[in-house]
Order: sequence, then structure tokens, then C-alpha cells
Amino acid sequence: MLTEAIAPHWAGHDGVDEDAGEQGHPVGGAQRLVPWGVLVERRQPRLRLREGGVKQRGPAVARLAEGAERLERPRNPPQYRPGVRQVDLGVAAMGLVVGRHGGVECSTALVWGPEGRVLAFARPKTMIIREILPSGLTLVSEAMPHVRSVAIGVWLKRGSRHEPAEQAGISHFIEHMVFKGTRHRSAEQIASEVDSIGGHMDAFTAKEFASFHLKVLDEHLPLAVDILGDIVRNPLFDAAEMTKEKKVIFEEINMVEDTPDDLVMELFVEAFWPGHPLGRPILGTKESVGRFDREELAGFFRGAYHPSNLLVAAAGRLEHGAVRDLVERHFGSLPEVPDGRDASPPRPAAGLVTRSKQELEQVHLCLGVPAYSQAQDERYTAHVLNTVLGGSLSSRLFQNIREKRGLAYAISSGLASYSDAGSLTIYAGTGLDSIDPVLRLTLVELRRLQDEPVPADELRRAKDHLKGSLMLALESTSSRMNHIARHEIYHGRQVGLDEILERIEGVEADAVQRIAVEMFEGPRTLTLLGNLQGYRPDEALLRG
Repeated sequence: MLTEAIAPHWAGHDGVDEDAGEQGHPVGGAQRLVPWGVLVERRQPRLRLREGGVKQRGPAVARLAEGAERLERPRNPPQYRPGVRQVDLGVAAMGLVVGRHGGVECSTALVWGPEGRVLAFARPKTMIIREILPSGLTLVSEAMPHVRSVAIGVWLKRGSRHEPAEQAGISHFIEHMVFKGTRHRSAEQIASEVDSIGGHMDAFTAKEFASFHLKVLDEHLPLAVDILGDIVRNPLFDAAEMTKEKKVIFEEINMVEDTPDDLVMELFVEAFWPGHPLGRPILGTKESVGRFDREELAGFFRGAYHPSNLLVAAAGRLEHGAVRDLVERHFGSLPEVPDGRDASPPRPAAGLVTRSKQELEQVHLCLGVPAYSQAQDERYTAHVLNTVLGGSLSSRLFQNIREKRGLAYAISSGLASYSDAGSLTIYAGTGLDSIDPVLRLTLVELRRLQDEPVPADELRRAKDHLKGSLMLALESTSSRMNHIARHEIYHGRQVGLDEILERIEGVEADAVQRIAVEMFEGPRTLTLLGNLQGYRPDEALLRG
């Protein structure tokens, strides 16, 4: 039997090849047992685990706790150090060295062979720790000891969908205003302090969350937390600054009007989720933003920015305990208030929306159908389907509409996934005389996905594209910080890279075909924007 510390956590099986490669080679097969395992001996017999026991005996890949540079061969493994628990696996022994990382107890697996020789170990590349602070605020950190920067963000688990209709755009307005001065710093001082340490500060508001984040050298992390704590706890909401910032947001709204690929998407979500907050623009409207006053902003802020609604996420060269101390110092006194946000799911609607803008040279179209939420496992299959359909340069839409026929400069598909809803959209920019053929060819590709399984080589290419894109996108501290924050917000836990890659790899052709039927038989919404000259597509064509 495995030790009680291991057995409850691992199911299924794990293993590596008999001839896995040179020493130091990453061992993918062992990553469910130990993340970031590294081959230490060329020949690695398999270790298979299941709930409660060993299925096949043999040495495995293990790891050292973070910060350990090497492991001396123990002369007597059971007495290697206090806290070791050992179990005999026949040709090897496995134990757990229990230690502390950032004030949190953690265990390290070690594998010994005959005469106490260490068969396998590795130094982990990353460690993610989640902690609920006494105030109720959630802290998630990921140590990346090979870098020199730290990205840290304060995330609000509320976004534009949690606003009442009469306050549309208020979350985004607050995002702007917190940088316009606090009780301790002017707007110029905030900018100057960030610039003086070579930091990068930014913020954004989304449908279901907002974020304020800083990227700095690790030595400047205390100042970064101080600044973030100040803007989140002590914004002034100065009336004169509000007047100026309204003008800035009006220009931001104008910019969307002047950006047709953005505007056609705004028209789509409004028609697809009519009457629901997810269908409203994040920026609000000039009318709603123009009505905001200081009391309204301050009241909404007090109701939203409280500990159970806040998450601090950090990734980079850091120690979790040190980050926790900084966060408790600068965020510890935030008061808790009741949260009455509306969480009702939207109902997708079928529809056709056209809007004529004579100054546009192209017609921009967006065709969308319902997709899966963040809570549904089918979202992994949907990502594979999207990659095949229009999510890459080798996708069917790009190749058949742009490359082979030259009917559009830009054509692609994309997924939007929220806590309780989702959509798959197809965007194209084309000429007025090409709308009908672009629509026909698009609908042909939708029907193909419903009627025929994706060929094995195309499925393989889509999976590899997804996995490669994911790994490349997570190479910076900022992207890692965003990654762990979004998983905490949507899942309340960290969905590890190995789990995500395994889910993608597990997608089968019949599953892609099944969800294509489910998605494409649902409501379809089409929006058209451009110099339409009275054009309106045949609605029978839209139905496919």
C-alpha cells in the first residue's frame, strides 16, 4: 500500500518508457504523480498507481521540495530526516519528506533503490499555493524561481454582467477612476512611482471580473502591493476627475464605433443575449456613463470591493509567505458586506441584425451559436472543434474561404465561455458581393462537422496546435498570473496544465461530431455591418 498521504490523491495510472532518454529529460508520463518530473536514470521501469494501492511495482520519478538544489544519497533512507514515511515497493522504497513552504505544509516524494541509492528525484519548476486569509480574501501564488520578475494582480469577481441596467458601465468607470488619485497618492504620484521602478501597471474590466495588476522586479514587490492596496482601498472619486474621465470614456465608446470588427461583435452579443447583462457593452453607453456621480460610484464600490469578492494572484520570483504578509498588511482591514449580485443565466436567441455605415469599404459579419460554459467539460471538445473550424491558419474556414477562393481578408472563429453560458462566433470581413458565398461556404463547413467525423490527421493537428498555443502563452509571469486567477474565479481550484493537456488529448472525433450537432442545431444569430446598400440575406440561407 502507498502511504496514506499519497493514496487519496492519485487515481488512474502513470509511467514512463523503459528507455526514456538522457538524464534531465522531462518525463511527461510521470507528471500526474509528480509535476515537472525529470529523468534521473536512463532506464525507468513503470510505476502504476490507483486509489489505495500499487498496481505494478517499480521505481518512479519524484521531486524535491522547492528550494532544494540537490539530494544526497541517504545511507539509511528511513532515518534520512525526520518526517519521512516509507513504504516498500519491492525493488524500491518511496517516502514522503514533509516540510513547509511559505508557511504551508507540503510533502516531497523520494524514491530509493538498493542500498539507499536515490533512483529518482527532481527539482520542481513551479509551485502554486492557495490560501484564504482571515479577512476572507483569497490569495493564490505561483513560484517561478527561474525568473526575476513578479506579476501581481487584484481581481474583482464581478464584472459588467453584475451591474443593474441603469448602472451599465459603472465597473469599467471605477476601473478608470481608481488610478485618478487616492487619499495618499495623486494620479501623477501613482504613475511616477510605477515608472521609477520600471514597472508596468494596467487594468481591465470584463463581463465577469475586473483586474488591476502590476509587473515589477522581485525586489520591488512590496511597493507594488502597497500601490495596489492603496488604489483598491482608498480611491478618492474626485468629482473634477470624474468629469474629465467621462470624456475619456466617451472617446473609448467612439473608438468602438470606429472599429467595425469590434462593433459587429457588440451588435452580435446584444442580439444573441437580448435583455441580459451579458448582452450589454462593458463600457456602458454615453447616457449611462454621463449620469454617474460620486455618491453612486462610491456606493457601488463599497458594495463590490469586499474580501469575499476579491482575489490576489501573483506569479514569479516570490515566496508565498512573504506575499501573504504584504497582502494582509495592505488589504487586511477591508470590511465584508452582503453580496446581492444577479447570477441568472442568459437565454440565447436567433436573429438577424443589419446596420448600415456608408463610410465602410467592407461588410463585417458575425455568425454565432450557443457553446459551453466554464462549468462544462465539453468546453475542451469545443476548443478542438473551434480550432478545426476557424481557430488557426490551417482551419477549414481560413483555407476554403480565404486561401482557395480569396473571398475574405479576415475570417476566423472563436469561443467565449462564461460561468453559465458560452458562444461560438465566426467573423469575416468581405465585400458586399461576396457575403452570400461566404455565408454559404461557412454553413457548408458547419454541416460537414455535423455529418462527418474529423479525420485523424486533422484532429491530431488541432490538438497539437491547442497544446502548443497554451504552453507558449504561459511563458511569462503576467500570463501565469492571469491563468491562475481565472481558474480560481471560475473553478475555485487550480486546473493544472497536465490536466488541461490530458483533457485536450482525450478528445475523440465522435465527440467533436456530437457537440457540432448540439451547437449548430441551436439558435443562430447573424449580424452585418457595412455599406449594405439595402442588402439583406435570405433567412432560409441562414438556417442552412
